[in-house]
Amino acid sequence: MRRFLSHKAICIPTYDRPDSICDFVYQTANELAAQNVVIILALGENWRGRSGWHRWRRTISSLSVLKEGNAPQQLALFQFLPLQRFSWLKTLNITLNYFILARIIEHHTRNKERLLWIFHPREQSLVSFFSNWKVYFDCVDWHSSYDTEKRDEIDRERRELLKMANAVTSITTAVQDRILATSQRRVPIVPQGFDLEGFLRREQLSPELEKQLEKTKGRPVIGFFGGVNQRLDISLLTAVIERHPEWDFWFVGSRGQDENVGFSEKKELDLEKLLSQPNVIWISSLRRAQLLPIMKKCDVLTIPYDLQWEFNQCCFPMKVMEYFYVGKPIVSTPLPSLTPYTDILFGQTVSEFEKMISQALKQAPSKRKLEKGKKIALAQTWKRKIDSVDVYLDKVLPSP
Repeated sequence: MRRFLSHKAICIPTYDRPDSICDFVYQTANELAAQNVVIILALGENWRGRSGWHRWRRTISSLSVLKEGNAPQQLALFQFLPLQRFSWLKTLNITLNYFILARIIEHHTRNKERLLWIFHPREQSLVSFFSNWKVYFDCVDWHSSYDTEKRDEIDRERRELLKMANAVTSITTAVQDRILATSQRRVPIVPQGFDLEGFLRREQLSPELEKQLEKTKGRPVIGFFGGVNQRLDISLLTAVIERHPEWDFWFVGSRGQDENVGFSEKKELDLEKLLSQPNVIWISSLRRAQLLPIMKKCDVLTIPYDLQWEFNQCCFPMKVMEYFYVGKPIVSTPLPSLTPYTDILFGQTVSEFEKMISQALKQAPSKRKLEKGKKIALAQTWKRKIDSVDVYLDKVLPSP
């Protein structure tokens, strides 16, 4: 039994969806729900109409029977007001939802201590509606935007949240340093969790996908798993791919924009060109239970993020734990959070990156390295992450 994170009512607001690539919100909620009543505020959902109203009311009524050990309950916003195309009406509708939902949740959790668990600065606006709740800011990324106005807004929201939060943790040293510079708060580092159970679930690949992957015909396979967008160092990858037609490159992840990094039409065209290379296979849709079989087919796994973006400099890509668990060689651009891992090979230029891949292909990991990698991954499961948060919160937010 955890000391602080037990017998609580925990509310987690998020714009993320359960099927998102980075599902840390729902992993956190699921782990917490074993010993707490957990409610997810799905801020990106907007139920409307008669069917939406009935669904909203049923969901609200289900809070009365929500108990520790139940799966997290997900609440969405309801469109009380019409004409949502007008920004002022949309804002008013959101405000009305926040007020009503906060009161309803408080009514159903009146016998429990309450904790508002926030991941993103934009969720800062909820704090005033949950005024008698403790606030924990789990700073798992240094969020930003390629739009100057949005970036300034995120910076302002983050400063406000750092003032309001009763407790704050950081995911990396780089984020920790920025929090100190922004708010003069010294906060501990708590690594993100690794979804071991979900990763180990096995699901067969479709015959079509198996046929597509057979095109490699025994050639070396260099893999990347994650969002296929402008976080990637596209120019570096394009050069390496073109210079090594004897290697096959697999990109496994959905295509889209990441608001945290820069965006340009030219880069999108460059990414399109990269994915159309004859020695590239792009798998745009894959369920989590299919990741392990695909990773095991790769000879080298990569994290080729573009270091010009502050978001990448501050991140900790949890895919590295999956890579460690699988036991394949890892080649990455020198992300500050990964450089302490001596078994990862780093390359920043084209020549360095291709050299590291060549080196990884020539020497299979020893049994010692395989065991070491698995041990690193197992030390960062979701249970371990929440246990670490529990120890910290027990010190700074002691229960009465």
